Amino acid sequence: MLISRIDRQPARREPLVLAVFSFRHDAHLVPGLLANIAPLVHGHVAWEDCDAETALSSEPMRRNLLLAEARRLGARWILAVDPDERFEDRFAARLPEMLALGEGNLWHFNLCEMFSPRAWRSDGVWGGKSQMLLFPAAAIGAELSVPLHAGWVAEGDGFMQRAAGVNLYHLRMATPTRRRARRALYAAADPERQFQRIGYDYLDDERGMVLTPIPEGRGFSPAFVEDHGLWAVDPGMVGTPVPDPLEARLAYVAQAAAKAGQAAAFHAMQDLCAASPADDDLPHVAASLALTAGLLPEVEALTGAMLARDGADLHARMLRARARLRAGQSAGAAEDIASLARALPDCALVADLSADLARPGADFTAPFAQWRRWVAGAAECCEGTGVATAEIAVIVLGFRAQPELAEAVASLLAQDAAAEIVVVNSGGGAPEAVLAAHLDRIRLIAVEEPLRVGAARNIGIDAARAPIIAFLAGDCTAAPGWVSGRLARHRAGAATVSTPVLAMPGAGLVARAANRLKYWVRSPTTPLAEVSHFGRSYPRWLFAEVGAFPPGLQVAEDDALNRLADTVAAPPVWAPEIGTRHRDPARLWQLLADHRARGERRASHPPFRAMAGKADATARLAADMAARLRGGWRAVDSDPALSPPARWAMKLVQWLAARADRSGVAAALNRLA
Repeated sequence: MLISRIDRQPARREPLVLAVFSFRHDAHLVPGLLANIAPLVHGHVAWEDCDAETALSSEPMRRNLLLAEARRLGARWILAVDPDERFEDRFAARLPEMLALGEGNLWHFNLCEMFSPRAWRSDGVWGGKSQMLLFPAAAIGAELSVPLHAGWVAEGDGFMQRAAGVNLYHLRMATPTRRRARRALYAAADPERQFQRIGYDYLDDERGMVLTPIPEGRGFSPAFVEDHGLWAVDPGMVGTPVPDPLEARLAYVAQAAAKAGQAAAFHAMQDLCAASPADDDLPHVAASLALTAGLLPEVEALTGAMLARDGADLHARMLRARARLRAGQSAGAAEDIASLARALPDCALVADLSADLARPGADFTAPFAQWRRWVAGAAECCEGTGVATAEIAVIVLGFRAQPELAEAVASLLAQDAAAEIVVVNSGGGAPEAVLAAHLDRIRLIAVEEPLRVGAARNIGIDAARAPIIAFLAGDCTAAPGWVSGRLARHRAGAATVSTPVLAMPGAGLVARAANRLKYWVRSPTTPLAEVSHFGRSYPRWLFAEVGAFPPGLQVAEDDALNRLADTVAAPPVWAPEIGTRHRDPARLWQLLADHRARGERRASHPPFRAMAGKADATARLAADMAARLRGGWRAVDSDPALSPPARWAMKLVQWLAARADRSGVAAALNRLA
C-alpha cells in the first residue's frame, strides 16, 4: 500500500524534498526514522509491504512505485532511506549547501554499519561503503529492474557523483544475531552470488575487525533503543543458505585488501589455504596480506613453511626479509637479503632491502648513495657533525635556496623534541650560505637541477635514517610542539598524521584572509567531517608498501601517494594541535595574482577538468567556487579574536580572491575545451 504525506511546504525558492522508503518487518522503526529525517524533508512517500504474500517482495517494483509517486507530488529532490537507518544530525545544516550546488549532482553518504549501538566497523570493505541516496528527480530515467543491491538511479550519465561527507548509520548489523540472519537471508536469496560479487560470508565474520566509535558531534537522533529483534523475514522462508563459492571469497579478499582491510583479508585467505592445501600460490597471497597488516609472526610462520618446502622460493624469502626488517631482526634479515642478492644480483627490490638494512650506518655522502637514483645531474650531500639521531626525520623542501629556508630549519631546531633534519634544495642557489648558521646540525642535499616536489620528497626519504618521516616546505615554519605532537600521535597508534595550516605570527589582514580561504579544510577549527588530510607524517614501512611519491607530477604528488596509503593503512589521524605556519601574500594585488594562477593550475585536475566543454560548466564552476568561499567565511567566523570590521574586511578580500580563482579556472577550462 502506497502512503504519501506532505508535512510542510517549502519556502520561497526552496525545492521540494521528499523521502522515500518501504517497510514490513521493520515497521516499528518507522517513527524513529521519521523523527530523524523531519528536519531534512518536506514529506515522504512510503510503501507498506506488510500484506505481501511472498517472503520477499520485488524491490524494483517497490522502488519504481515510490519514485513515480514522488515525482507526481512535485519532488525536485528525493532522499532514499530505510527504517533501520539514521542520518547524522549535522546533515540538516549541510543540506542547503548541497542543494545549492545544483541538480546535476548525485550525493553519496558514508554507510556506517553499526556493530554495536555506538560504534561501526571500519576496516576493509566496511570502511569504504557508501550509498547514493540524495538525487534530483531529473535523474530518474529507465525503470529499475535489478532484483537485489541496485541503486536508486538506473543510469547516472551526465551527473556528477559527489560525496556528502555525511554519515548514515545502519542499525541492522548492531547485534551478532542480526548479522548472522542477514548473511543467511542474502545467501539464500542469491545462491549464485549474481548480485554481490564478494558474496555474503563476510557479513558475520569478525576476524580482523576494527570498530570506530561515533565521533563527538556526529551522532544521530532520536537515540536508538535496542530491541534485539531480527527486523527481517526468517531466512528459512526464502531458501537454503549456501556458503560463498571460491570466486566470491577471492573477490572479497581483493576488495578488503584494497581498502585497508588486510587483516580481515588475511584470515579469509587462511581459510582458503586450509581448504586447498595443495595450492602453492595461496600461502604467498596470505603472507603478503599479513605483512601489510603488520602481522609479523604470521609472516614468519607462513614463509618459514614455504621455504621448508622449497628453499629457492624467492618471493617467500623476500617477504620474510621485509618482515624481519620491520620487526628489527637485522641478523635474520641480513641472511635472507644475502641469499636474495646472490640469486638476483641486479634486482632493484633487493637493492632497496639492502639499503634499508644498511640505513643505520649508511654514508649518505657516498657517490652511489641510494638517494641519487632520483637525480640526473650534479648533486652533493653535506653532513653536519651534529645531525640528531631521532625517532622522526623532517625533510625540509627548498627551491633555489629561498631565504625563508633558514627560518624553516630554525623552527625545527627550536622544537621541544629532537628531529633528524634533512634539507633537500633543488634548482641551485646558495643553500650553504642561506643555512650557514645551521649546517652543523643538518644533512643538506643540494641538487643543481630543478626538481618537482615528489622527487625532492623521495630524496629526503632515502637520505634519512628515522622510522617516521615528516615534511616541511621551505616557505613554512613549524609551530611549537610540531615534532613532539607528531611523535605522540604515532606512538599512540596512528599510521599517518595530518595537520592544519596556520598564518604566520603577526600576519596582516590580507595574509590571514588568504590563509583561511585556502586552508579552511585544514584549520584547527575545521569540523572533522570536512577536514582534508594533508601535511601528513608517515611510518617508513608504508613507503615499502605503496612506493614513492610520483616524481614528475607538477601538483598533488602528496594526494597521489595518500590515496595509495589509505588502501593499506588505517585512516589518517587529524591532529589540530600541530600547526604548520605558512607564508601567504601580504598585499591584495599579490593575493589576486596568486589565486588567478592557482585557478589556472586547478583547471587541469578533478573536479574541474571534467567541466571543460560542458554546457553547464559556468553554473557548476560558480556553485563549486561558492562552496569554497562559504568555507573560507566559516573559518573567519570561527575566530573569536576577530572584530566585526575585521571579519567584514577579510570576507571581502576572500570574495575578491575567489573571483580571481574562478576567472583563472574558467580561462583554463576554455583552453582545455
